[in-house]
Amino acid sequence: MKLFITGATGVLGRRVVAGLLAQNHEAVGLSRSAKNQELLANLGAEARQGDIFDAAQMKSLSADCEGIIHLATAIPVESKFRKRDWLLNDRLRTEGTRNLLDAALTNGHQLYIQESVCFIYGDQQGRPLTEAAAIGNDLLFSVQSSVPMEQMVADAHTQGLSTINLRFGNFYGPDAGHTQMMVDMIKKRKMPVTGDGQYKWSMIHVDDAASAVVQAVTHRAGNGGKTFNICEDEPAPFGEMMDHLAELVGKKRPMRIPFWLAALALGRAPARFLTTSLNCVNDLAKERLHWQPAYPSFREGAKTLV
Repeated sequence: MKLFITGATGVLGRRVVAGLLAQNHEAVGLSRSAKNQELLANLGAEARQGDIFDAAQMKSLSADCEGIIHLATAIPVESKFRKRDWLLNDRLRTEGTRNLLDAALTNGHQLYIQESVCFIYGDQQGRPLTEAAAIGNDLLFSVQSSVPMEQMVADAHTQGLSTINLRFGNFYGPDAGHTQMMVDMIKKRKMPVTGDGQYKWSMIHVDDAASAVVQAVTHRAGNGGKTFNICEDEPAPFGEMMDHLAELVGKKRPMRIPFWLAALALGRAPARFLTTSLNCVNDLAKERLHWQPAYPSFREGAKTLV
C-alpha cells in the first residue's frame, strides 16, 4: 500500500516509516526542509515538499497514494504551558486534519489514520477507560482541539472514507524531547511530585506506538470508523514512575509537594495536567489490530531511557 505520511520525520514518524517499509508498503513523507528530505531518503522513503496548510497541495501530493497517515504535531518541548505555545499544534489538528481528509476523500483513498490522544478523556480519577468512555467536559486548552479533530475524522467516515483513530497514551522514548527533559530534570533534582503521586498516567513507548500504526495499516479491513486506545497494559502511578527514573539515574527519590505549591510554581494548567489520572484499556487494539506492546508497563520501557 502506498501511504502519504505527515510527521514522517518526527520521533514517531521515523519509526512508522521504517515499520511500513519492512512490511513492503511504500512510504511518501511530507517534508518542508532539505534536511528532512535527506532523512526520508536515508530511511528509504520518498520525500515530497509541501505545506500541510495548503489544501490544494495536499490533494496533489497525495493523489497517487492509497491512504494517508496524519502524525504531524507541534508539541512545545519547553513550554511554560501557555495557550499561545499550543496554537500551531491546534492548527495541525484542525486545519491540517481537514485538508488531509479532503485530500483523501477527493482522491478516493482506501484508508486514513489519525493520531489522537488519550488525554481527550480528561481526568476520570483513574477508573478503567475503554473507547466507549465519554470525552471529558473540562479539558485543558492543550487537548481541546483534539475534539473537533476526532469529529472531522468521524464525519469523513460517514462520507465513505475508511478511517482509524488512534488515541495514544503519553509518549516516551530515548529520543523524545519531553522524555529527555524529564530525565534531565530528575538528574538535577528539579522534578518534584505533586501530592501523593498516586494519580495514574496511561503511557506508551514510542516503539510500541509506531508498531500500533503499522498494525492498523495491516489490519485495516473491518476496522473503518473505529477508535483504539494505544497504551501500555498497566497505567503508571506518576510518583512511582518518577521514583523509578530517579533510581535508574542514581538520584534520590523526588520530593513531594502539595498541589497549591505546584500551581503557584508552575501555573494551574500544568499542575492540573501533571495530576490528571488516566487508566486507559487497550483490549480492543489487541483484539482488532492484533497489536501487543513490547513494553507492557513503564518499568520495562524505562530501561531504554538511560
